[in-house]
Amino acid sequence: MIGEFRVTSVGNSAEFGQMGDVTMVTRGGTNQDHGSLFWYHQNRALDAIIYNAPAKQAKVFNTFGGSYSGPLRLPGYDGHNRTFLFADYEGNRRPQTQLDQFAVPTSAVRTGILTNLPGGPAIDPSTGAPFPDNRILPASINSVASKLLSNYYPFPNVADNGSGTNYRRLTPVNNTLNGYDLRLDHLLRPAQTPFRALDRQVRNAIGRQRAPSGRYLRDQLP
Repeated sequence: MIGEFRVTSVGNSAEFGQMGDVTMVTRGGTNQDHGSLFWYHQNRALDAIIYNAPAKQAKVFNTFGGSYSGPLRLPGYDGHNRTFLFADYEGNRRPQTQLDQFAVPTSAVRTGILTNLPGGPAIDPSTGAPFPDNRILPASINSVASKLLSNYYPFPNVADNGSGTNYRRLTPVNNTLNGYDLRLDHLLRPAQTPFRALDRQVRNAIGRQRAPSGRYLRDQLP
């Protein structure tokens, strides 16, 4: 879609409001039919495993599209030597996985054993005194909180070796982009060619990512 790209660093003319600028001119249509197609593919075959990831991340990237340039043709109108069209499309499909790392409650914490945790001792709200040995008595554990932990938080799947996290997983994330460009040029006279250019991009990211809690953590356990 770019027909001309110019960078000016110093000495701009009065039509520009600053010393330097970047000017891009969109490509116009031609008097002859021209077209192009392209496709770019990338996968994880040569990728390394990200540090701390349980496996190599999934990646299948595809970028594809095409362009058309030529005279505008409509029923009863032939734009040769007069009206020109340029249109292009680019699509991106990027299904992949990303590494998520969380700190989730251990089996001991779920039963009220809070020893070796950072911070001060747990306080019994009914007495205002610390729990003996920093252990919450089973009778003092709220049943609603216990169900929330059971239903919405997974158990650790890796040891916390000082990283502050004990649960790691590769979360699916699908990114989609569709881009469209359209330009119409109309020749009034050799020195006058008005044009109209339209540009649109539609992005869509599908995937549940980076939530430290949520049922999906249990539902999508590998």
